[in-house]
Amino acid sequence: MSLSQDHQDMLRRIQAWCIDRDKLDDHYVTLHNENPLFHGGTPIPIRGSIPDLTWKNRFNSYRFIGEAKTYGDVRNDHTKKQLKAFLTELEKQDFGELVFGVPFTHEAQAKNILFSVTRKLGFKTQRWQVITDLNYG
Repeated sequence: MSLSQDHQDMLRRIQAWCIDRDKLDDHYVTLHNENPLFHGGTPIPIRGSIPDLTWKNRFNSYRFIGEAKTYGDVRNDHTKKQLKAFLTELEKQDFGELVFGVPFTHEAQAKNILFSVTRKLGFKTQRWQVITDLNYG
């Protein structure tokens, strides 16, 4: 399946955000980006869902899990299933964030979905960040 240009652009934003954010934490050293857009690798499922990007530390724990969405692709059952899977995986660790990239017109909707999923899963901490083409472009 080929990725749309909008999806590829959002993935590049997520990757750039991860690189900028990771400069603050020297001990996170290994980038594992399993999306064919960047390295031609095979995406690795997390709890049955395939993320667009994963970034792991030297202990093979997730530092970031990135998911990119385009217009009209934010609010649906598939997205909610993915978010639940990724947040559940991150909750097993002491650190790590989900980086959810969406068009700026969908930012509020994305945050509402993530707050809802986090609350339904019973997680007490916010382990996610929403970025857009405006606030990280």
